[in-house]
Amino acid sequence: MTRLPTPGSDAGAWGQILNDYLSAAHKADGTLKDNAVTGITIADDSVTESNLSPEVVDKLNSAGVSSVATLTGDITSPDLVDALETDLRLQYAPVAGSNLTASGTDSWAEGYMTTASGNFAHAEGFETVASGNFNHAEGKTTIASGHGGAHAEGYQTTASGDYSHAEGYYTVAGTNSASHAEGYQTTASGYATHTEGHQTVASGSGSHAEGNNTKTTESSYGAHAEGVNTEATSYGSHAEGGATKATAFTSHAEGDHTLASESRSHAEGYFTTASSHWSHAEGGYTTASGLASHAQGEYTTASSDRTHAEGYYTTAFRSFESARGFGSFVQQACIPATSGTADQTSVTYVAGTGIITIPLHGGITRGKVTVMTEDGTISWDIVFSANNNATTYATRATGTVSILASVGTTATTYGTSAITWTVSGNSTGQVIITPSAAPPARRVWCELLQLGSVTQTRPA
Repeated sequence: MTRLPTPGSDAGAWGQILNDYLSAAHKADGTLKDNAVTGITIADDSVTESNLSPEVVDKLNSAGVSSVATLTGDITSPDLVDALETDLRLQYAPVAGSNLTASGTDSWAEGYMTTASGNFAHAEGFETVASGNFNHAEGKTTIASGHGGAHAEGYQTTASGDYSHAEGYYTVAGTNSASHAEGYQTTASGYATHTEGHQTVASGSGSHAEGNNTKTTESSYGAHAEGVNTEATSYGSHAEGGATKATAFTSHAEGDHTLASESRSHAEGYFTTASSHWSHAEGGYTTASGLASHAQGEYTTASSDRTHAEGYYTTAFRSFESARGFGSFVQQACIPATSGTADQTSVTYVAGTGIITIPLHGGITRGKVTVMTEDGTISWDIVFSANNNATTYATRATGTVSILASVGTTATTYGTSAITWTVSGNSTGQVIITPSAAPPARRVWCELLQLGSVTQTRPA
């Protein structure tokens, strides 16, 4: 520890002690050592502008400090808050980028040619615009223009609805609130809609489109389209797969090129069509065009109300018919008769006369008709073979029917009755079974084997 020499002492060492003391701060030439003077050793207010070099003065003057708020008296919390609100108001002049505009209250713009004109808005990236309150635009050429809470990101995306969100490439979240578009050239234009993927459109409120070129329409509230080229265009409808369409109330189409075109219909598989209310088509090239009808298999058709067709190339065209088999070889059909006037789409009987009428396909048909009284005490089993000379399904109703054979027409199979039956054909493609007298109240059941001597053609 160096010190000054002590007068009256330090005999013989005085000079050395003084040199040691001076050399603690000085060089041998008498100048101060480097870093001998620090900020701690400089007295407050002892350095003025005149003591500074011109270069230092220029740097200090270019720092952007234009004024300082001065408070007098005691500094309380309210005083400090007022001063900050007055002099440090967050109307940001961006510090990074160029050609920027932040004109909204508490807004922020950064990047290149971005604009944040809404209050509390944020624009960043390249030529982005956040024009609504609380909006956020980021990326390149994106626009968040909803009145509040919109978010656009990516490339040339637009979020124009309140609380909407557009992301990806050329996506649009439209003017309705809370929509969300993502992916490539997708559009969510309905309230609370969501679209994603490639060129998808969700226009119905609460609807969802995803995949490639799928869409829901304005009337399709709550609809869902997914896959490729699918359309769900009605309330609560659902289309999925490839080129499927669900166009009616709560209809469902799935698979490839299927169509569900009436309310609550369901089409699935490949090129199937459910075109009546509550109908169901499944398999390949099947059609369910009757009310509550069902077609399954391949090239089957259920064309009348409440019918069922299954197998290959089978057609159920008579009401309540269930058809199955191989249409061009053999097809079995089971049909209950209904009371009413004879027509080309039902097995009927006339209550007053007891006459039974059976429309046939083209070609040979073997039929068994069971007639039973409602109390079960009497029944008849009438068996016949008939030929309809029509050559196509379309001309079946103009074919002439000839009876090849018939049995069970002269006696009952259960119970006792004097009634006999006559089996004949007509020129409108029908078999007519006529009783000798009107039987008591009855039920009629018909079973047909169509032998496929004429290839059956699917109805249009």
